[in-house]
Amino acid sequence: PLAVGGTAEFEKAFTGTTSSTQALLRLDYDATGNTALGQTITNIACDIDVNTNNQTNSGTLDTRGIDLDMVGGTSGTQKNTGIHVNVSGADTNYSIITSGGRVGINTVDPGAGLEVTDSGLAQLKLSYDSDSYATLKADSSSHTTIASAESGNIILDAAGDVHLDANGGDGNQVNF
Repeated sequence: PLAVGGTAEFEKAFTGTTSSTQALLRLDYDATGNTALGQTITNIACDIDVNTNNQTNSGTLDTRGIDLDMVGGTSGTQKNTGIHVNVSGADTNYSIITSGGRVGINTVDPGAGLEVTDSGLAQLKLSYDSDSYATLKADSSSHTTIASAESGNIILDAAGDVHLDANGGDGNQVNF
């Protein structure tokens, strides 16, 4: 539907019993032609501009460029992916570029450029491959652990002490 100056609403119901790929909205933008030397062409498949600068509010205003809610079923084997980005083919490929904001994972109010909150798992994992990696975890006691899949742990505790555990948690530590 076309809605100029209004709201366009899309609704689709799908019931199926065979393998298929379904889409409610699909944007297919093919840019062709030649760009002359010294000229720049910017191709944008979807441009969302939201401007709330002219509103007068005495309350709280929550403005979102994209609000994505997904709920999966509980039967069978299911996987939800909120955003899947595949960028390739150019001289330089970027999956996402953010400007003027902070990124929060599992937090609604990040206190740094990147804040990752997870009380169970390591908050950061740097991997060379599936067997060679290091993790970084902060716990509820303000201890920070840097752990390696191959060579042990470095623990920085809340008191400022450093513990080296070369055997990966066997209790034999060198303390500083």
